[in-house]
Amino acid sequence: MVDHPPPDEQLYAFGPFVVDAARRTLTREGAAIALTHRVFETLLYLVKNPGRLLTKDELIAAVWAGRIVEEGSLSQAIFTLRKALGDGGAGSDTRYIVTAPGRGYYFKTTVNICTASGQGASPSPSVAPYGPDSATQNLAAIAPSPIFDTPNAAAAVAPAGWAGRAGSRLAALALLPIVLILGVAYWWWRNDRVEEYPIPDASVAVLPFANMSGDPAKEYFSDGFSEELLKDLSSDPRLHVVARTSAFAFKGRKEDVRTIARALHVGAVVEGSVRETGNRVRVDAQLIDAGSGYQMWSASFDRNSSNILAVQDEIARAITPSLTQKLLPATFREQHRHSTVVNVEAYRAYLLAQSNLASHAPEGAAMAIPLLKTATALEPDFPDAFAALGLSYIILAVNEPRNAALVPAAAAAIRKALALDPDNVDALAVHSDLALRSADWAGAITDTDRMLMLNPNNATVAYALFKFYDFMGFPRAALSAARASAMLDPMSFPDQVSIVTELNALGRYGEAAAAGEKAMLLHRAFHAVLESNLCTAYAYSGRLDDARRIAAQFAARKDGNAEGCLVDVALGENRRDLAAAIMDRVAGDYGKSDWPASGIAANYAIIGDDLKTLFWMKRAYANGETGILGFFFSSNRISRSLLKTPGWSGFWDQPAVRQWLAAHNAINLRVTRAISTLAEAQAFTDSRGGKDPD
Repeated sequence: MVDHPPPDEQLYAFGPFVVDAARRTLTREGAAIALTHRVFETLLYLVKNPGRLLTKDELIAAVWAGRIVEEGSLSQAIFTLRKALGDGGAGSDTRYIVTAPGRGYYFKTTVNICTASGQGASPSPSVAPYGPDSATQNLAAIAPSPIFDTPNAAAAVAPAGWAGRAGSRLAALALLPIVLILGVAYWWWRNDRVEEYPIPDASVAVLPFANMSGDPAKEYFSDGFSEELLKDLSSDPRLHVVARTSAFAFKGRKEDVRTIARALHVGAVVEGSVRETGNRVRVDAQLIDAGSGYQMWSASFDRNSSNILAVQDEIARAITPSLTQKLLPATFREQHRHSTVVNVEAYRAYLLAQSNLASHAPEGAAMAIPLLKTATALEPDFPDAFAALGLSYIILAVNEPRNAALVPAAAAAIRKALALDPDNVDALAVHSDLALRSADWAGAITDTDRMLMLNPNNATVAYALFKFYDFMGFPRAALSAARASAMLDPMSFPDQVSIVTELNALGRYGEAAAAGEKAMLLHRAFHAVLESNLCTAYAYSGRLDDARRIAAQFAARKDGNAEGCLVDVALGENRRDLAAAIMDRVAGDYGKSDWPASGIAANYAIIGDDLKTLFWMKRAYANGETGILGFFFSSNRISRSLLKTPGWSGFWDQPAVRQWLAAHNAINLRVTRAISTLAEAQAFTDSRGGKDPD
């Protein structure tokens, strides 16, 4: 029996790059960089042997496994690798790969290594250790949130020894891929340091294509074409593509392209027109440089309408090289979202459904469902249509409790979408949401892991990560994901509200108030969720008159948020007795109003009534309101006396709660280590005057 060497599960980090040997991936600050198999193997051999001259014969033998190949194959691999790393390859421009003329190559930059589980590896003498102290720690003893400020405080939440009973599936969460965690940690760490970002080099907005068919009823077709082209471009992780909400905000407005680009924070804009006549479609498209206003690329396409997806593919693959200054890798084309031809009527139904779904409102979802059923019946192998169908069901189920029975239908549609296309980001986002709602924490982590590996520069991915980290009790990570989503979708009102919510959770009330007022510019009408968050921000930042004004508005509308706002005002006035009296009235009316048990528990926790908090937590748990668990690891306004309340430890020892806490602590351990690593790397770089170590 042949003994096979164990798989390499180490990560090799240098500069802003991380090489994951097990997953065969290269990432830059969390963003995936596509490499062919041989080019990746060349890089892996180089980073495993830093500082050592590798002859051409040795590299060819290692990478091509004994096959006879020409020396030019190695030269081409090195050339491609240098382009991917942004390495000049000559003189002072060389940062990574140095050529020894006539002899071979060596990798001159320091390489830091660790295992995929985050454990420090034993480095070779020339390699610096990667990451902080890697001593084994009990997950239950890791401080999981802002309210626990000592290393062992979490022991008060979960009884000692429970971690081993959570099951092997959750135990595996301790081995979360470090690339996922590094990507999220980079968002977290970066977004906590700065608010504004430079415009990414390869960034683009796809404006709504003009409908030139002469029939306003066909507007959905030109809009749908624009949206699908936007999705095609978004599927390339090298590009920063502004999301639909923001790009379509400029529909019908006679703005200069450069003004639009500045508002959307992009370097280029795609615009064009669609004319449909009979069974023919003509598409005109152009790519415009945002700085100069000059055309970078343009083309016209006249095709049979049955080949409309092929036109989108052609345009996407023509635009991408213009933005990235290099050819689109074959690996991307192989993973493209579409087949080139689908049933034309199925595609029309899908586009019309997408136009109804754009607002994510229940009314639009209800109109989209029959259209998507038609699309999937006509074209059973249409993953995007199944993903949209699943999303439609979820929108109805979440917004209207009487539609809760639609959740199984949503799950079935998403399973079909992922069976057809396992990398469909829209389907993965809904699948993650379903996993959270069904208390499948490990499944939600798997989905977010996959989405982040596929494309961290996608607004759908960023927003899904916001929901995940908010639910799992990580307000800083949720804030960073919300900001990343807002950067990709700057006109998105929900993203701005998410930012306000997380700033409040972190106790950054002045910033929350400013962010809320900024969000109001995008949505002039009264919006209960935003106004409720603003009430909190105002009450705790000393702006009590503004908080009272919002409470009066809620009361005039007979909105149930009035009581919550009045609680904030009372606490801002330091009148806990009044706040408690308000909540007692709310609790007494439970079942007659829209207040969920989790909301009552959260407010009692903030007031400091520990026994009532526990009572309503148990009721929320019995109702399946598992979102309350994250609140107790997010809010900075909870009294520590709650941890000593009789029955508190018993609550956290319930099986489903125990599993949630195991997942939370596993994520916390990985993120904490990753952030420590990034901070150490930044400190080292700063100590060298901003130069990367080499």
